[in-house]
Amino acid sequence: MSPDGDELVQITDPGFRARYVDVSDIVASWVEGKVDLAQADVLDFGCGEGVAALGMVRRHGVKSLLGVDIMPDPQRCPAVAREQLGLEMLPDALELQQINPAADFAPERRFDLIYSWSVFEHVEQPKVHEVLCQLRDKLKPGGYLFVQIAPLYYSADGSHLFHRIPEPWAHLRLQDSVYFHRLCEACESREEVDALWSCYQWLNRMTMPALRQHLVDAGFQIEREYSNGTPHEVPADLLEIYQREVLETNQVVFLARVAERGGDRKPAGLLSRLFG
Repeated sequence: MSPDGDELVQITDPGFRARYVDVSDIVASWVEGKVDLAQADVLDFGCGEGVAALGMVRRHGVKSLLGVDIMPDPQRCPAVAREQLGLEMLPDALELQQINPAADFAPERRFDLIYSWSVFEHVEQPKVHEVLCQLRDKLKPGGYLFVQIAPLYYSADGSHLFHRIPEPWAHLRLQDSVYFHRLCEACESREEVDALWSCYQWLNRMTMPALRQHLVDAGFQIEREYSNGTPHEVPADLLEIYQREVLETNQVVFLARVAERGGDRKPAGLLSRLFG
């Protein structure tokens, strides 16, 4: 099921290793004893290049895995897997798709597990409930939803720009024009500035209590939750405006399943409205 250690030795990209090893191992550990991955149909919602999905199949023996993303990133998986693992072709159990935002995907398929890693902070605020309802309706009876977000918007590096502006909570303390100027100075090209600023502007400011409530409202029952904090000391001026817990919570993870009753059980609309 899990490839031997020689495969991991040849990985040179830390980001690839984090997704292929760490993310897949975390997801698998959270559903251990709940989902038999060897017999499971799994959906990676917002799979990016599909590296975590590849890890789920190769390291944890998932029977079948569909990874979807609205961006063209999944197309890069074969080349990345060849470069980092020496794979000549992707496993038969792995299917990656760039989905059309104007249509539903895999309408006839249902899944034992749906997981999403650092995706829901990018979903437009008015669409979060709808998307969760759609994922709920794609689960088999007794299926599980795993949702992780990091960093949360109000955390020290919640802007997703910390690698370019390494100042904790700068996005909350600086006006946007100043913050944008700092980003322009830090980036190597206008294309990079535009991409990063667009990502920043689309962040939905999700908090842990808000995500928990969204899950309940969509008809889920929380089975397990986890959060961790920031190593940075919160500035006193921010504590005059925001709650300490909101500022200190960096990552949140939820494992949920469909509740027997409650929540909005009406069929959800198309994923075409995912990002507005």
